[in-house]
Amino acid sequence: MIFDIEAFSEAKNSDKGNEDFYGYNDNTIVISDGATDKSGQLYDGKTGGYLLSRLVVEECLNTDLNGFELIGHLNKKASKLYEKINTQALKDVNYRFYATIVCLRIIDNKIIVTLVGDSGFRIDGISYYQEKTVDYLLSGIRAEYINKTGDIENSREFILPLLKRQLTYTNNESHPLGYGMLDGISVPEKFIKIYEFSLDEIKIVELFTDGYMAQPEKIGKIKYWEDSYQTVEKTDPNKFLKYKSTKTKDDRTILIATKK
Repeated sequence: MIFDIEAFSEAKNSDKGNEDFYGYNDNTIVISDGATDKSGQLYDGKTGGYLLSRLVVEECLNTDLNGFELIGHLNKKASKLYEKINTQALKDVNYRFYATIVCLRIIDNKIIVTLVGDSGFRIDGISYYQEKTVDYLLSGIRAEYINKTGDIENSREFILPLLKRQLTYTNNESHPLGYGMLDGISVPEKFIKIYEFSLDEIKIVELFTDGYMAQPEKIGKIKYWEDSYQTVEKTDPNKFLKYKSTKTKDDRTILIATKK
């Protein structure tokens, strides 16, 4: 590996597993943020999002595929997981697991990045990230509910019917609120982003999940990301003012690769 790697990952709730995951080898760096099916089922004590994020990282490290071929491969592997433990997911979106992916692959003198979902990466401070419009809308509805009622504790429950309806937008390329997520079925090409960079021109790469609601101005150190996180926590701990979200806390992961 031509990069020095440092990473930090923390679960939103220490009593449950971290649905974020990351890994790397000599030519690949990958992170994934798993999202659990709304059925609330556990599989040997683990959530679906936990299982899928691990599958994504493991498969990215065990193959040299990129882009559309990589996402197709991952969906096939996820579908086989459904066949073993969750056959309802093959026909019903309410039982599916979901995951983002940022997979960075070094090929000769290039870096190829495959991205699906709302995890992101920065190349020397320049950010690449897919916005998820429906989350902004639901975050606004949650904030409005809290401002009217003062009820933070039940605000997630209030928008839960909308979160379940949101599943119909997943990988729906014909809907204006459509967005991409790995789901074990298929991801339209529209939602698979592929980037290519010259390795010679890169110094620092940062891969992050959406648990970090604000990106630091400085680059290259976990401390900068954690300082930014703490600023958000102090400014808007319940995430309905400046940093609106559909939830109060989320798993967070930052991986920093610095060229040697």
